[in-house]
Amino acid sequence: MQKITALYARLSKDDELQGDSNSIVNQKIMLEQYAKEHFLANTLFYVDDGFSGVNFDRPQIQKLFEDVQAGLIGTVIVKDLSRFGRNHLMVGYYTEVFFAEYGVRFISILDNVDSENGENDLAAFKNILNEMYAKDLSKKLRASAQARGMSGKRLASTPPFGYIKDASGNWIIDEPKASVVRRIYQLYLNGNSMTGICGILKREQIPTARGSNRWTDTMVKRILSRPEYCGDMVNFKTHNISFRKKKSVPVDPEKQAVFRDMQPAIIEREQWQLVQDKLARIQRTVSNVKHDPAIFQGFLYCAQCGNKCYARQKYKTHTLYYLCSGYSKKVTNCTIHFMSDIVLRRRVLNAIRTLLDAFRKDEAMFTTRLQGFRQNSWQAELSEKQKTIDRVHSDILDLERKLRRTYDDKIAGMLSDEAFKIISDQIIEDRRAMLAISGQLEKEIETLRNSSAQIQSFIEVLQQYRDTDVTEVTQQLLLHFIDKILVHDTKPDDDAAPKRSEFKKIDIYFRAVGCLDSFTK
Repeated sequence: MQKITALYARLSKDDELQGDSNSIVNQKIMLEQYAKEHFLANTLFYVDDGFSGVNFDRPQIQKLFEDVQAGLIGTVIVKDLSRFGRNHLMVGYYTEVFFAEYGVRFISILDNVDSENGENDLAAFKNILNEMYAKDLSKKLRASAQARGMSGKRLASTPPFGYIKDASGNWIIDEPKASVVRRIYQLYLNGNSMTGICGILKREQIPTARGSNRWTDTMVKRILSRPEYCGDMVNFKTHNISFRKKKSVPVDPEKQAVFRDMQPAIIEREQWQLVQDKLARIQRTVSNVKHDPAIFQGFLYCAQCGNKCYARQKYKTHTLYYLCSGYSKKVTNCTIHFMSDIVLRRRVLNAIRTLLDAFRKDEAMFTTRLQGFRQNSWQAELSEKQKTIDRVHSDILDLERKLRRTYDDKIAGMLSDEAFKIISDQIIEDRRAMLAISGQLEKEIETLRNSSAQIQSFIEVLQQYRDTDVTEVTQQLLLHFIDKILVHDTKPDDDAAPKRSEFKKIDIYFRAVGCLDSFTK
């Protein structure tokens, strides 16, 4: 059987910018003419149109390699080495090792490379130049995208579920799908888990973006997490690891470029933020819940060990309660810190109602008192954190001096290279940990210094509920008012101490302003 003469052509989207000389049509004409002039028969085209040359993850080149291994191909012809690939290591392997192993002749027309005539000394150099070109082009394209993205031009080409493009390319609301998005947000704020939301959407035969009704937790979480739904545009969500690999990895939110109000909002910004707050608490589901959801999950903490309090149910009555996770997992020497869900709802409701009653009586006086109350607390906390960060900075300077002394000892011959590496690596690791602590403390200090803005934010929440008769605790109410709740326990050696939940001390910390027990008394 006569072996195939493989005519390989490739064109990437970047190559199209260079004009028609590299077009697939022109490559085919040149390859076919060369094969005819050199009496190479039984030709077959392998064409990758729209694929980069920096890697070999291309369907037709992989088919060509498979046919080589199957013994079907005798000769491979390309217009030039850059059409075959722009990774000099991989191009060198395939042209000098792989094809040689299978007895395949390789020809690059414009580079004057023909393996039948022996090795070409310039081929390796040209491969390096081709890779350098790809790297340089990648940098230019990335810089262009960076400039466009930072100037407010949208980089995402496909709108998320709930939006469509109009004739001008702008995102507009697709109302039937947008109503599904709004419902998902409301269901989540009402206490439904992501799995529960999937079940509701499946039962109601509501289609996904792809038209099926196979909703997953991942789909729901993606919808709940996207800032685009409150009108924001986000550029630089991902980036490529290398110009050789097209694999994308997520970019830290701090490094993303966010532009507000770039398209109509499907979800109100306040509602979207409430959902983000709830997601950040990493809700933990409770098995076999047969009545109200565990709405305090993620808000409740043990006052003794600091661990979260997780929800449980009594076997027969299905009564919901919470207990210290440190106690249940035996990871700390802690007590149970049992707290009934019914009692907790009543006590938290009373605390919120008391606060709202005080606010309704005299809004101006309440605001003035709150600012004075919180200022004293924040000043003390700010002073303590500043002292801590000063100590951390001093420790960092000590580590840097220690590293310099260690280096001097190595230069003086008092430390071997191996000993220096061990000691210096440990110092560098300790310094890195100290810098992380310092960064976290600086963020906390900045938050404290913005205390007036936080108080105003809390006052706005009170104003929102001023004319509302709050009769029950819902998850949405908790997200508006509560930051965390600390549960105290009776001491094991205190026989006279009350055991029931209604007598246990709890510290309720309100969002942005902290614990207000003494303020409301």
